[in-house]
Amino acid sequence: MAKDSEGKQKEVVIKSICSYNGHNIKPNSSVDISFKFKYDELVSYIRLVQLLNENINIATKIGEEKPKKLGMFRLKEIKIDGDGEAVIKFNSSLDYVEADNLNGLVNEILKVAFKANIEVEGEG
Repeated sequence: MAKDSEGKQKEVVIKSICSYNGHNIKPNSSVDISFKFKYDELVSYIRLVQLLNENINIATKIGEEKPKKLGMFRLKEIKIDGDGEAVIKFNSSLDYVEADNLNGLVNEILKVAFKANIEVEGEG
């Protein structure tokens, strides 16, 4: 853990199972990607709220393949429906994304890990 003048940095890793819900690359090199989470993953995906305004490294694993890094993103949007299912969107610049790894996600159930360093203010 690194310490700075305002608080401590803590690495947070959130693992979940979700399905790929599409991505797009815009002409201005902005990349959006979204994942769909089932109700069973509510406890995991709701923890993503603590990563607002943080750089989030996303890695995915399909079946027994090696994990693939997708890049560094920011949380853009969380939509939760009445059944507890969620669609969560992330945004990044193409410079921080492994674009080749995005195409292999189509129609797959993913094990996904979200990793970020957040600032912790005090003990509690």
